[in-house]
Amino acid sequence: MKFSYTIVFFLLAAFGALHAQAGVKPPFEMPKQYAVDIATTNASMPQANSTGKFVVDGEKLRADMSTGAGKAIVLVRGDLKKIYMLMVANKTYMELPYMDQANPAKSLFPDGEWTDLGSEAVKGVTAKKYKLVAKVQGVETTSTYWINPATSYPVRVEQGDSVVEFSNFKAGPQAASTFELPEGYTAQTMPQMPSMPN
Repeated sequence: MKFSYTIVFFLLAAFGALHAQAGVKPPFEMPKQYAVDIATTNASMPQANSTGKFVVDGEKLRADMSTGAGKAIVLVRGDLKKIYMLMVANKTYMELPYMDQANPAKSLFPDGEWTDLGSEAVKGVTAKKYKLVAKVQGVETTSTYWINPATSYPVRVEQGDSVVEFSNFKAGPQAASTFELPEGYTAQTMPQMPSMPN
């Protein structure tokens, strides 16, 4: 299940799973219902580069992602406290341990120290540029966000070696069926991690 863990890790990183400790709220209001295309690159782990689409409605997220290893779908149901990983090639799915920081209503724009860096043109958009300094489990992280002022949504996010670019943003309610497990998929148990010797 190597592909599963890799894509989940980078999907949550791309979505901003940097659940910060208490700090300053973002200087803009994040959209609550939308669909957007996403492309993620990582210089230190190019095998995890991916393209896909996010669909969000409140506490629900569907992410369709493709990498060189194949295609997968992640369903985050914050309303049910559940996360599902669907492997498209063999039509199987696993329920993963729920992480509150994966909840789209809480994760994309975490609390922290937001610094206004002015404006900068990115992909044909005059975006507002911000630096975010936040703490993740006690470790300080720094990210740069380019926000489209017309949508209050990122055009680009950088953190370390990772770059995430967003395009074709469309706001509005999403179909409830988008966030349900599709028919024809078989449940699979999550493999146990090997125990460490004493």
